[in-house]
Amino acid sequence: MTPPTDRPLADRFTRSGDEAAFRELYRRHVDRVHRLVARILGPRGDVEDAVQEVFFQVHRSLDRFRGDSGFATWLHRLAVNVTTSVLRHGLRGPPEPGLREPDADPGEQIEAR
Repeated sequence: MTPPTDRPLADRFTRSGDEAAFRELYRRHVDRVHRLVARILGPRGDVEDAVQEVFFQVHRSLDRFRGDSGFATWLHRLAVNVTTSVLRHGLRGPPEPGLREPDADPGEQIEAR
């Protein structure tokens, strides 16, 4: 039996916002993405958060999946890009001007905002 392709699910989500289709894509791929992210990040505590960020980005940008490659290939590249960004900048991206440095007083952070 041939496994079902992900393209119809991606199309259903992008055309009509079918959240059930997105959940099915998530179910099919979350374990593989988790293993990839864990390999890249190593023994850090933010693996779960990074996986969540990957799927947030999938949700946001699935309309850009053209189908030139398989969905799993596209997802793999996106997961690598997101995880590499997490290594460089953390989950929130590069620091914004005026926000506290990691070792600053928490009160200073509130004042900076």
